[in-house]
Amino acid sequence: MSDLALAFQDLQAGRLERAEEHCRRLLRTEPANADALGLLALVCAQSGRLDEAVGFATQAIAARPGDSRLFFNRAALHMALERRDRAETDYREAARLDPANLPAHINLGRLLLDDDRLDAARAVLEPLLSSHPGLPEAHECLGIVHQRQGRHEQAIAAFRQALRLAPGHPRVEANLGWALLEGGQADAAAEHLRRVTAAQPGLSDHWVSLGASLMRAGRWPEAEPALDRALALDPAHTRGLAFKAMILDELGRPAERKRLVDLDTMLWQRRYDQAPAGFPDLAAFNDALFHHVTGHRTLVRERLGKTTRKGSQTGELLDSDPGPVAALADMIRAAVEEFSRGATVGRPPARWRLRVWGTVLGSSGHQDPHHHPSGWISGVYYVRIPAEIDAGGPAGWIEFGRPDPFFGTTATTEMRSIRPEEGLMLLFPSYIWHRTIPFTGDRPRVSIAFDLVPLDRGS
Repeated sequence: MSDLALAFQDLQAGRLERAEEHCRRLLRTEPANADALGLLALVCAQSGRLDEAVGFATQAIAARPGDSRLFFNRAALHMALERRDRAETDYREAARLDPANLPAHINLGRLLLDDDRLDAARAVLEPLLSSHPGLPEAHECLGIVHQRQGRHEQAIAAFRQALRLAPGHPRVEANLGWALLEGGQADAAAEHLRRVTAAQPGLSDHWVSLGASLMRAGRWPEAEPALDRALALDPAHTRGLAFKAMILDELGRPAERKRLVDLDTMLWQRRYDQAPAGFPDLAAFNDALFHHVTGHRTLVRERLGKTTRKGSQTGELLDSDPGPVAALADMIRAAVEEFSRGATVGRPPARWRLRVWGTVLGSSGHQDPHHHPSGWISGVYYVRIPAEIDAGGPAGWIEFGRPDPFFGTTATTEMRSIRPEEGLMLLFPSYIWHRTIPFTGDRPRVSIAFDLVPLDRGS
């Protein structure tokens, strides 16, 4: 048996050191063997040596530049390293080299969707489904694109088609429920989700969606048991906690709500007066962040599906060229460690990743009430604050506690407003509702928001 065959056999059996020995033995005599280089990249990836894996994947591509699979594999490595721009380039090349490489098309569409580049995602997914209509994941992705762009009927149709191809798929069932809800069919959403929770009672997302549909229909007492079931399955479910707080307010139980959302203890603040290493002072650091955000390639005005109004928002800033955001990320990690020690925010996830994006608001710009469903801890760092946002407030301030008016709440709730200042960082549990208040001014209000996203959370 050849070294390559032995390496592949050992890799499948999890004998990574032996697989690596076979690959390296072959490469000593055939240094440009694309198969051995590609296999060695997989071995390194499974060993946790991702940067080294990218290096071997790149050598494999140089040895065989027309192989779609090699570009696809390197794209997956870039995704694992949060180098989304490089992953996009490789997925596009994999799809170009082999139009039949359907996973490359689907992964590209999913990446663009996750980055809120909805028109670009649609441009990938619609031609793919025209030639290959039997791909449930592609129908699901296109449904999410329609949903975020406000085409609710098309979203519902896409999710139903995905379920015809993959009956009972948990994520698609939940997406269909939300599409019905957002399309003004709260009762239909509730009926659908009652069937789903009966068939799949162990999935917290479905109970949260059912609770949301009942809330929207004004059936608050019925919504509470659904949210309780969700939180029994996943006590840290961010959306479930946000909705539970709304229910407690609406049902007139402020003391219970206070135990869940305590704005006196759950809002962490730190004002920085010194810059991180590599910057002469804080003003220079903030200036570098300002130019990085306002010049970022992903900056889009009023991203669809987001809450920014009369302003712009970037995609992921911790990409392959993070610039000064890399230093800010170190500050965020240190702040989260301090915050999680002192605040009542629940047990930290064992594994998480940091997501970071920038927001640029102009005159009358603001963000509607929202929370961060995928996060555990969220926060914001203020980069540039116009002089018009002064201590008198509240124009341009950030406000905590006010829920999304979509659900038609009528109860009075506890709220806090905080004045943003250049160099101020705020941290808070991701389930706390918050918004920014419109302001009038000539200079932009620039901030960098972030989420700590758990990687070990089930549904």
